[in-house]
Amino acid sequence: MNAIDTDRAKAGLGADAACTAPARPASDPQTEAPSGVSSRDLLRGRQELLIHHGEEVYRLRLTGRGKLILTK
Repeated sequence: MNAIDTDRAKAGLGADAACTAPARPASDPQTEAPSGVSSRDLLRGRQELLIHHGEEVYRLRLTGRGKLILTK
């Protein structure tokens, strides 16, 4: 029996206890459903929006057919 198994035995946990424990708490933002935003709210009547992401600038454009195009 190794040290980890000994610690689990003292705590009354079986060998598979580590497999049944959740990897992340339920409140972790990475496990929550992504939030949404309307393109109408983003563009606010404009045809184009510049998005600054780190050192880069991206351009979100609304086409004449109502499609969105994101370019770097």
